[in-house]
Amino acid sequence: MSSKNKCIICGKRAKRYCLSLDDFICSVCCGAERGIKIECSSRCRFFPFAVPGYNLWLQLDGTIIPKLAERVISESGSDHFKEIMELFSDKNKTDELDLEFCFNTAIYHLLMVERDEEGRTLAQRWEEKDWEGLDRGEALMMKYRGKSFVTIIEIQKILDHQRMECIDLFDPEQKPFILLDRSTAPRAVRFTRLFGWLTHYPNFSRPGILQFILPPIIRRDFINEILTRCELDTGRTDEETLKSYMAANLADLIELIWNMPREKMRAIFKNMDTHQCVAEYTLKVPRKEIEEILESKPDFEWTDQEPEEGDPPGTDYYVWHRTGESRELEKEMPESFRHEPGSGQVGMIGNLKISDNSLILETLTKQTYEFARKMLTKYFRNKINFQRERIIDLARQIAEKDINGPERSERQPSPSQKEIPPEVEAELLKNFYRDKYIKFPDEEVPALNGLTPRQAAADPDSRPLLLELIKEHLNGIESMNRKKGFDINIDFALRELGLEELIDSRK
Repeated sequence: MSSKNKCIICGKRAKRYCLSLDDFICSVCCGAERGIKIECSSRCRFFPFAVPGYNLWLQLDGTIIPKLAERVISESGSDHFKEIMELFSDKNKTDELDLEFCFNTAIYHLLMVERDEEGRTLAQRWEEKDWEGLDRGEALMMKYRGKSFVTIIEIQKILDHQRMECIDLFDPEQKPFILLDRSTAPRAVRFTRLFGWLTHYPNFSRPGILQFILPPIIRRDFINEILTRCELDTGRTDEETLKSYMAANLADLIELIWNMPREKMRAIFKNMDTHQCVAEYTLKVPRKEIEEILESKPDFEWTDQEPEEGDPPGTDYYVWHRTGESRELEKEMPESFRHEPGSGQVGMIGNLKISDNSLILETLTKQTYEFARKMLTKYFRNKINFQRERIIDLARQIAEKDINGPERSERQPSPSQKEIPPEVEAELLKNFYRDKYIKFPDEEVPALNGLTPRQAAADPDSRPLLLELIKEHLNGIESMNRKKGFDINIDFALRELGLEELIDSRK
């Protein structure tokens, strides 16, 4: 080391080069003055609040948590601390992550939410005492951490293995910021929404111990519910009031995150046509006559499979497609479920089983069941005789159960599903999404107040609704891509609608 390398502050020997001072500085002066008297560079690896110095931030975080716990327990009492932990405890979990979440969230609550008779938080009172008991680095961390708040953020871009560009949905200007989190970034998907504590530091922001991912089914309704509750409680919905309300009612809002999807799903299932429909017929003619008719119709495809449990030996199975005369049902299907001729995709009506004495029809909706019953009468006339039917409302059964109840064993895929090669599945889904989004710009969409996406894109008042809708679509597609290793994208539709701002620039 050159003898010329002396600390610009104290004159002692120095190894560190300070980007801000454009000179050398010793480790002691660097530790004492960084972020306080020295406005540190965002590129400095010795500054805990710059991305290159993130490992130093993690070290500080490790030393400060025990001191924060000691402070809040000494001020609030261990019994009250346990009461606050209990507020955030999930009764169905006792794992280490849940306990860590309850512990850290209780610290945040007692530091920054509870107030004394004068309306001050513990963090405010502690700051007035210059963060006594903390070293300079920890005190600097608390300068920012003491201003933490609860909010909902939306991931806009994944920059690398630890950085994401995000916006705060309760910030009126929604200025982008960098969220630094090595556990979240590798699994992150664009337009995911996260709810929880957030702290802004110089050059990056950090989430609390655990951020709750908002399920897509409630991503908008949850925000609307917060706005409604806050206005009823305070009469206001400005940013400061909303964030104070969310912090003070965090336990109730976490419970809402668990319960709201369940209630939404119940409502959806109650109005859904998901029925197990079975009609049994006896044959009035030899089985061969029935099979000849089935083989003559493009609607029916024989499948080579072993008899299912309970079926007599020799049972044959047919898949009933929406082709041939059965294509008439397409006119009654929602636009998004229709398949154009030549698209390579065919809709399904149900299944048929035929044995020496019987013909059994199975469908999964009442709409297809009623259509199929009419078609069987048309195709076979007096060759079959209706015996009995069984219709089970599967959607209502699901709606009446506890959707988030005890864990159930996973349903094993059928042999035919297991045999689908990944590349075939990927190609089928690519074709499905291509066809879906070719038609999408000109379909009327209820979420856009009946406008088509093309009309909404051209309407300044409706364009935000379209952007919100497409974000939901993209989040689902990119989640599937990440899970299954696909590369499906709908950029062609985004360009056609003039939504280039939603195209992932990393592609």
